[in-house]
Amino acid sequence: MRDKASVALAVPEAGYAGPWRRLGAFALDLGLTATVFLGLWVLLAVLMGPWMGVPGGAVLLAATVILWQGGSWLYWAVMESSARQGTVGKVLLNMAVTGVDGRRLSFRQATVRHFARIASTLTALVGFAMIAATARRQGLHDLIARSVVVMGR
Repeated sequence: MRDKASVALAVPEAGYAGPWRRLGAFALDLGLTATVFLGLWVLLAVLMGPWMGVPGGAVLLAATVILWQGGSWLYWAVMESSARQGTVGKVLLNMAVTGVDGRRLSFRQATVRHFARIASTLTALVGFAMIAATARRQGLHDLIARSVVVMGR
C-alpha cells in the first residue's frame, strides 16, 4: 500500500485537464443548466403570470434565482461526487473530478468545491487563471476542496 504523500503526488496516466478544456466543459454545463432553468421560469411565468401582477413578477424572479442557485449547486455537487465523477460537460470532454488522492469526491467535498468557485471569481478570476499556472492544473477552488480534474475517465 502506498503512503499518503505518494498518492497525493501521483500524476494520473492521462494527465490533468487544462484550462481551455475545463472552460469548454463549463460552457456546456452552463448552457444545459440555463436551458433547464429558463424553461422552468417560462413554465412558472405562464402558469402563475395571470394571477401575480407586478409584485408577483419580482417574487417569480427571486424564486427563479434561488431555484437556479440551488439547482446549480445540486447539479455540480451530485454529478461530481457520482460514479461518473463529472458533470455532463466534463464527461463529454473526457474529464473527471477526483480528490488529490485520486479517489472520488464526497458530496461534501464536491459542495465545498462548488461554493469555493465564489473565491475563484472574487479574485478577479485569478482563481481560475491559476489552472494554467499550477503543476496539477488546479484553480483556487480545487486547492480549497483538495481536488483535481483529470483526463481520460
